[in-house]
Amino acid sequence: MSVTNTPAKAEADRLGKKILDSIVAVKDILAEKSRLADQVRLLENANRKLESEVACLKHALASERA
Repeated sequence: MSVTNTPAKAEADRLGKKILDSIVAVKDILAEKSRLADQVRLLENANRKLESEVACLKHALASERA
């Protein structure tokens, strides 16, 4: 006669599911981190361009006043 330990099996299944859910969550977080890093790079580039444009406009304005 085979004795199965159902509470222990149920607990192992529950923990296994939690582990799998955690792995999926970590993968999602890493994908989001990568997406956000790309977005930060794009925003930094746009910021540099805008700062350069502002500097040019300030220079042009100062030249007109002189």
